[in-house]
Amino acid sequence: MKIFGNRSKREAEKPSKTSKKKGKGGKKKSKIKILIIVLAVLAAITLGLYTAYMLYVRPPAPPTKPPVVSPQSMEQTSSAPDTEPEFDPSIISPPPDPDGDFKEGFYTILLAGTDEDDFHSDVLMVASIDTVNQKVNVVSIPRDTMVNVKRTTKKVNAAYGIGKMQTQDKSKQAEMGANQLKREVKTIIGFQPSYYAIVKYEGFINLVDSIGGVEYDVPVRMRDKWDTFDIPAGLKKLTGAEALNLCRYRGYTSSDFGRIQTVQNFMRVVFNQIVTPANIPKIPEFVDIISKNLSSDLDLGNMIWFAQKIADIPGGASGENFSFHQIPVTVGKYKGQDYVFAQKSGTIELINKTINPYTEPIKSSNVDIINLSNVGSGSSSSGNNSAKATPKPASKATPTPTPKPSAASTKKPGDNSQASSDAGENNESTGNNAPDASAPPHSASPAAEPSSKPQQTSEPEKPAATPEPQPVTPPPAAPPAPPAGPETMPDVLG
Repeated sequence: MKIFGNRSKREAEKPSKTSKKKGKGGKKKSKIKILIIVLAVLAAITLGLYTAYMLYVRPPAPPTKPPVVSPQSMEQTSSAPDTEPEFDPSIISPPPDPDGDFKEGFYTILLAGTDEDDFHSDVLMVASIDTVNQKVNVVSIPRDTMVNVKRTTKKVNAAYGIGKMQTQDKSKQAEMGANQLKREVKTIIGFQPSYYAIVKYEGFINLVDSIGGVEYDVPVRMRDKWDTFDIPAGLKKLTGAEALNLCRYRGYTSSDFGRIQTVQNFMRVVFNQIVTPANIPKIPEFVDIISKNLSSDLDLGNMIWFAQKIADIPGGASGENFSFHQIPVTVGKYKGQDYVFAQKSGTIELINKTINPYTEPIKSSNVDIINLSNVGSGSSSSGNNSAKATPKPASKATPTPTPKPSAASTKKPGDNSQASSDAGENNESTGNNAPDASAPPHSASPAAEPSSKPQQTSEPEKPAATPEPQPVTPPPAAPPAPPAGPETMPDVLG
């Protein structure tokens, strides 16, 4: 019958329960297969990103000894149109490199912060990162430290700007400035740092702001004489502009040395804040923010690698394996300008204990230091002193009375007063007991002209073998000022 025929057709078209089960199972298998493919793709992408990251985040190229640059070659290759002594980049006696090879996993970086004109280095440090022993040492060099160069102003903080002037190519000026600064720093510490990072003051402001400010315990109220800033003492979260004023404040009793200590303490806090696990992935962002005000021969991958190594140090920047230091110095004057004079023996000892990258120790022959006792003698630790006194011509051959020994020369042996050799350089890194040689060395009369070697006196109470005084001792008509104490030390800020 027809009705039965239609029913059979409907039943034939109706799917069976078995076919329904097979359809559901096929969909589940299809979803699992898609999930596996997605996971495989994600794994491949992750592996690729990790591989790229490992290739990108890497240590810098191994350090190599720098090429020797003689005074003659500097003069021949200099492209500066102005050849007056003020702009001469030549170093009088470039010392040789230390013996030995570089230590494994040991890196040194020149760190500098420049002023508004991007000429002088207001902050100057050399940092070492020992990845084998997980140690970081940072040594500060006062910006007014005298270096043995031909130019008129013999302060190391002028080196960066002088180097920049040797080329008209703006894209190379920062590199030229950094290389000149490294060469002059070498005369003080005995080696050239392998890498450099120079930050303009705007970059410092941007960096502090990019990490959300820095909480810091301000040691004293800081207010400049123009009332452009006023930072109260105590714990405070500093903005970038406030942090810059903190690091440039000069109102300490101990002058520039108090500022150096504040900068070191502030940098310790900044290091701790940057190298936290949460902030290390943000380092590319930080570098991008300050990139317009940062000059370095380290790429972003190198910086992240160093940040990871610093983060791995037990205790971080606050631990005992992260240390700040300053070279031992004395203070005085040369041709009316305030200078800081490195103490050779103490500086060499500090460098060998902290940032020396060589397997052999730094020696006296590796530095060329002019100290306070030989500033006007025509000799330095290299035997060739650019800060040589210029004697006045004698008008008459009239006898000159023997100069009366100064207060410094009547000290008994063992006193930390002015001496005639490096072993007798006076006082420690603060320089608070250094004499103020207020009269420039060339102002001495002919009879008081300093000899080519620093004169040594075994018995201060007895007259010297010759009437010649110490190189920095003024003539009898202008007796030296008493040693500058903490309240009267000259402001060595140039």
